[in-house]
Amino acid sequence: MYKMYFKYARGSYIVSLIFMSISVFGNVMASVLLANVLNAIIDSSVDDAILCLTIMIIIWIIVLISAYIANVYQARTIKTININIKNRAVEKLSHLSEEKFNSISTDVYVSNLTKDTDMIEQNIFNDHFEIIYNIELAVISFLAILYFNIFLAISSALFFIILYFTPKLFENVSSKNVKTLSQANGRHIAGLRDQLGGFGIYSSYNLLKRFRIRLSSLFEELEAAKYKFNRTNYVIGTIMGFINMFSQFGNIIVTVVLSTLGIVEPGVILSIGNLSGTFYNSLRSITDLMVSIRSTKPLLEKLIKDEKDHLSGGRECPYIKTIELQNISFDYQNKNVIENRDFSLKERTRYLVMGENGSGKSTLLKLLGLKLKPALGSYRINDIKLSDLDPASVRSHIAYIDQEPYIFNDTILGNITLGETFDKKEVIDVIEKCNLTSFVKERGLDNIIGINDLSGGQRQKIAIARALIRKCQVFLCDEIASNLDQKSKKAIYDILLNDRDIILVIVDHQIKKDDQTLFDELIYM
Repeated sequence: MYKMYFKYARGSYIVSLIFMSISVFGNVMASVLLANVLNAIIDSSVDDAILCLTIMIIIWIIVLISAYIANVYQARTIKTININIKNRAVEKLSHLSEEKFNSISTDVYVSNLTKDTDMIEQNIFNDHFEIIYNIELAVISFLAILYFNIFLAISSALFFIILYFTPKLFENVSSKNVKTLSQANGRHIAGLRDQLGGFGIYSSYNLLKRFRIRLSSLFEELEAAKYKFNRTNYVIGTIMGFINMFSQFGNIIVTVVLSTLGIVEPGVILSIGNLSGTFYNSLRSITDLMVSIRSTKPLLEKLIKDEKDHLSGGRECPYIKTIELQNISFDYQNKNVIENRDFSLKERTRYLVMGENGSGKSTLLKLLGLKLKPALGSYRINDIKLSDLDPASVRSHIAYIDQEPYIFNDTILGNITLGETFDKKEVIDVIEKCNLTSFVKERGLDNIIGINDLSGGQRQKIAIARALIRKCQVFLCDEIASNLDQKSKKAIYDILLNDRDIILVIVDHQIKKDDQTLFDELIYM
């Protein structure tokens, strides 16, 4: 499956392989010439020895230049592949519903897109090039050995069989080893963020010693997993090393015997020693690398395997005149949050949702905003079943604004447009409508902002501006003013309540009784 990614960098991939082959051929030719050098020395032929050495130097220069070019194009190939894989992984995430996406910690996604992709790059794509290199090296080395003597080629083939089948005994262990380390990395990142996020709690209760202990425990757990991973690899490597050493010495002994019998020249011993090392080390590397690729492939499959959770297809969502939720039920942790309720919204109407904590107010908004799926019941827009509509089109009409809108580390303009292109007049109109004019004049549209640069009211205004510039018809506002002072709250509510073209649904358990009259209908949970 992983080989399909090379088509995205076909040109650089082919160039890399061509220069790799030149480098490999040069390496083996240099080893073959060693026999001629030694034979010339034995025969006291200085001129022949100098000639062979000169040719070897030229070959090594070609080898080094070719290896450099091959490595550059290999790096270019892997860069293209990495970008493609990460884009595929992000595309997979974009197919998830928000409910499914939020069921997994952000730390897991971060780990998948960093540590797992790094492991995939190293253990699959880098190893793929290494396998090709070592296959070429093994084949050409074997042909060079065959050139010297067929008996040497036969003994090399026999030792190869032993080297080939031994690593297969360790495939399951290696695969489990990689999976265990990946899981340990994910737990480590999640644990670090959890403990660092609670620093204030530890500090408040004078438990910083406990803070240090828990972090130390996280470090020990990760390092223990890495130690186990490395130890297992070292054991496998040592076993293969012994077999490799036995194979090389076996070939040298066969060559010595053949030389003693006068079948080959003495200089061949030097070349065979070199070629045998190249041949068996290449074979050992091939088998090790194949195990590495096989054991890492599940990570790649997990990263890019699509899990579409959104409904696909359907009609374009029309202008929303009504939204009806009929016999809706929703359970959370085996508790009925909403049970067999009907809700109806109509255009140009302002709704206030009221109720006790835990009564399902926020859940209702998330159901309306398609952030949650009801366990039972139907969702209709203009009497059309939701299943008959394109959900992406429906979401484009609905704005969900929560208590703490997310602010990107981006410009003010980027936080409003979210990277989309809008007419400059549209942007200015929205900024004026959201009472952000003075703020923008002071900071500038291209000023980089973050959460800590904004007041709660400014964050809410930017969130509202995001929805207004996209001409959303439905505004679902969940406790958006609960952390604001009365002046800021009034400013936010004025923006929303004065827009009579939208369906406005606000959850606010702190609203004053007199302010309830600002709404057309009250929904009690």
